[in-house]
Amino acid sequence: MATKIVLERYEQHMDALRARRRVAELRGLRDALGQVGENMKNSQAAADYAVLTTAGLGDQYLAGRISEAAGGLSPEQDKILTGWMESTAHAKPDPKGQVAKIVAGFQEHQRQRRSEHRIGENRLGQLTASTDAFADWCGDRRFTDEEDGSNERLLSDYRAHLLSRSFAPATFNTHARAMKQFVKWAYSEYQIRHLPRNIDNVFRLIPEEAKPNPLSVTEVRKLWRLAKPQMRAWMAVALNGGYYGIDISVLEESHIKGDFAIKPRAKTAVAVKHKLWGVTKRLIKETANNHQKLTFKRHRRDKPPVDYTPLFITRRRRPLIHENRSDAIGQQFYNLRKKVGIKGKSFSSLRDTSTTLIEGMIKKGEATIDDKNNFLAHKDGSMAARYTGDIDLVHPDSIDSTRLDQIIDKLEAIYELKHGENEDSNSTAGAA
Repeated sequence: MATKIVLERYEQHMDALRARRRVAELRGLRDALGQVGENMKNSQAAADYAVLTTAGLGDQYLAGRISEAAGGLSPEQDKILTGWMESTAHAKPDPKGQVAKIVAGFQEHQRQRRSEHRIGENRLGQLTASTDAFADWCGDRRFTDEEDGSNERLLSDYRAHLLSRSFAPATFNTHARAMKQFVKWAYSEYQIRHLPRNIDNVFRLIPEEAKPNPLSVTEVRKLWRLAKPQMRAWMAVALNGGYYGIDISVLEESHIKGDFAIKPRAKTAVAVKHKLWGVTKRLIKETANNHQKLTFKRHRRDKPPVDYTPLFITRRRRPLIHENRSDAIGQQFYNLRKKVGIKGKSFSSLRDTSTTLIEGMIKKGEATIDDKNNFLAHKDGSMAARYTGDIDLVHPDSIDSTRLDQIIDKLEAIYELKHGENEDSNSTAGAA
């Protein structure tokens, strides 16, 4: 969408947002990015995304996240964007109303937690957006000191409002979790006198049904044929070991032990030992960071940050996924699938693809549910208890992965992925 059109639409909503001066700020941001950058198209894209997100949420963090995803910004442009975000981070008007003032205190508390690395940028953005929405909805409504159910009715009415918005379950649950955290904080800080007696019911979550979104083997081969070596390496690791982008981002050289990769999954902390295909090993060796090793801090929810030295980094020497503000893997995969002409898929679809193939093996009696859970590093896998805790990274042979090795060998035979001297263009092209 052209910058001019976006700005015009943004201006139409300024009165409701009580922030008319941001129009001039955003125009200045766009112009400043364009003056120092050779690629004006990317400069405009960054400003467009910033306008759209601030217009919709008033959330500078999310604006920066999507702007960075636009890609192509030079270090000078990135510095300008960061400065703009910092200068407008507290540009909201003074809170009016009792609820808005409590929300402001809660948000200040969360910013302090962020500065102490106790929560990540993504979580801070979620809490800010959710509590802002609650304050706007409340208007002049307020919490009372009376233990007559008034506070519970206020929160129940807001729950009904959220349900009326027809949010996806995951979005609704994000708001519900944020609200529960906000209300408990307000009570602990004596901002409200009474908690709802059935607070768990008021903020009960909606069941989320995770729907796999796999690619076909033919689509995988089409993507592979056009992918550059770096993307091929990430694709191979994802298909070979069921890795998400974040798992690849925090993969370290110490996790590669000969023919195997052994590491805890980022989400569940369950570790698993995956046999590496020959093509996977070649691509890791070819594309891994072989220059100066860089150490970064990984911030985990409600846990101390940990240091890690990633096997892969971006050309700008940053983590592939940086505190959920940027996702080099997801962005490059998006560009690749657009080039191939595949719609509605994400990088996580590669994990879903291998999972679907294993489920096919289960139906044929060639694998078990346990095999699938072990491949995915689920907490209910038979090997999870043996891998969790003290993981033997020095002697991976002490972990018996014979059954999983056989499953991974079958996946390798199905995909038939080649690279470099061993690549047979006729086989991949013909399969497509």
